[in-house]
Amino acid sequence: MKVRTRVGIIVFGLGVALSAAVAGWLAWRPIPPVTVVVQNNSQQPIALVRVEHERGVEIVENLARGEAKTIRFQARGETSYTLRIRFADGSEINGNAHYAEAGYEFFETVSDSGIENDVHLPTRY
Repeated sequence: MKVRTRVGIIVFGLGVALSAAVAGWLAWRPIPPVTVVVQNNSQQPIALVRVEHERGVEIVENLARGEAKTIRFQARGETSYTLRIRFADGSEINGNAHYAEAGYEFFETVSDSGIENDVHLPTRY
């Protein structure tokens, strides 16, 4: 067997091994969740917080005035979510839909007149 053929086989083998290692890392690496922190700055308690996203619904109940709660959900790639708030008196407000990806952090501040949103992107951006 010629030296050139042996080198070709070795390079091919290293390429296959490297490709398998990268594929394994991509398949099993931890994916950070989308995080939504809801802060109740309204004048009344929140009976229900509902976060609707493409993979399901997350619910938090009984959020007192001044209290904050954190909601996390998994996103495989691009997603969006909508925040729905029901106050203790039965009135409701809804937030706008927000684009999200794994690792995004949202801070939703609920007041009597609406919901303010602030987003923090992962450090890789």
